[in-house]
Amino acid sequence: MSDQDRHAPAPLIVSDMDGTLLDHHSYDYTAALPALRRLRSAGIPLVLNTSKTVPETALWHARLELDAPYVVENGAALLGADGALLQAWGRPRAELLAVLRDLRGRMGWRFESFDDLGVAGVQQHTGLSAEAARQALARGWSEPLRWLDGDDAIHEFKALLERHDLQLLRGGRFFHVQGRHDKATPLPALRAMLDRPLLVALGDGQNDAAMLAAADVAVRVRSPVHPLPDIGAHARVIDTASMGPAGWAEAIQQLFAQGLLRGGVDDE
Repeated sequence: MSDQDRHAPAPLIVSDMDGTLLDHHSYDYTAALPALRRLRSAGIPLVLNTSKTVPETALWHARLELDAPYVVENGAALLGADGALLQAWGRPRAELLAVLRDLRGRMGWRFESFDDLGVAGVQQHTGLSAEAARQALARGWSEPLRWLDGDDAIHEFKALLERHDLQLLRGGRFFHVQGRHDKATPLPALRAMLDRPLLVALGDGQNDAAMLAAADVAVRVRSPVHPLPDIGAHARVIDTASMGPAGWAEAIQQLFAQGLLRGGVDDE
């Protein structure tokens, strides 16, 4: 090991899933496999930070052969690599559904939450299998929804949610109603837990913006359906040329080429 390697800050990779590590339309991640294998062989932890639920994320965590903690439901909770709940910042879903029912009843707004859609509706709007849709419905601290009303109404909707100390985030496919947390909320706990001072974050949607802004290196992965997230001024940003998992792999390999990430075998 060279002196440069010995004194380089230990990196941690934190990544969104849908539209970033996984293809927006098909959920395929084949294009990311070489970069995933290189991270694994280099011993660099990959933390999933997603809007997905605990059972959804646990399945992907095992499928991708990861051994780091993971974050679910837009920063609502942090789980260990073994699936044990370590810390939660979110408000219980039952509270969110009660607020949504009250607002719809009083204001007459048109929207469909996951609770409204059920398994068949989630399948229709995501292309997921019935089992995967059931996992997507197993939410603890957030509620995705399809907004079917006008743009003016959604601004009022957002304002009224804030009076309930809730917020509305736009994801790749859905809006997300949740408490006062986001994907940046668990980052200090992750840094401390893994003792990794250099944090690289990858995301494609506006609900990734807080996570990207809080990272030392922000990678904005190009999307086929929406513009790059706005993260304001940032000292180090990488915007990918490719989309989804191909862009994800492009950025990881670029970071290796620049020496910010070290080790592993490039098998592309």
